[in-house]
Amino acid sequence: MPLPPNAPTTVRPAELAAVEGDVPPTLTITHYKRVADDFLAQLRLISDLVPRLERQTATRKHVLARLNTPMEFLETVVAAVERTPELQALNKLDVPAAQDALQFIAAFRTVLHEVAAFIDALKFTLHTKRAAVTTDAQNVYRIAQALAKDGANAGLSAGVAAMKRDRLRRRKAKEEKEEEVEIIEKKAA
Repeated sequence: MPLPPNAPTTVRPAELAAVEGDVPPTLTITHYKRVADDFLAQLRLISDLVPRLERQTATRKHVLARLNTPMEFLETVVAAVERTPELQALNKLDVPAAQDALQFIAAFRTVLHEVAAFIDALKFTLHTKRAAVTTDAQNVYRIAQALAKDGANAGLSAGVAAMKRDRLRRRKAKEEKEEEVEIIEKKAA
């Protein structure tokens, strides 16, 4: 019987086996994890459709230094070389290669804008969901702190201590955020 689309799947891989009587850890594969994995698989297939997709290399500075040149200038120069035998004789511009590059830019510029808009929307969605959970988690933490101070709720002390420990791990959260931003910026560049 197939699982409903949003049902989590629990996996207990051998490498996650319990140690010295601890509760066996589980890795839950959620609906969102499956959707994200499917999305990444499709994205990789789409990436393969783009002919001669360049990966960033040591020429990054060289490339970035030339992005301020207007497209109109490039089109005018290519057209001039195509029409003028004297400019063709210089052998400084491969007209068919330049025309191919300009056609590629024109075709994929819209794709770039759509992907950038998607990245912005996905990033904001991730941040919004995190902010909502953060607000609720901070409220629970404050309430748990107050309840733990009451002698009738002494069992909460260990949980509050764990919350405090993990709340103070700001450096790790900051590094995760910086890493996420860095990945997004690299992919967008």
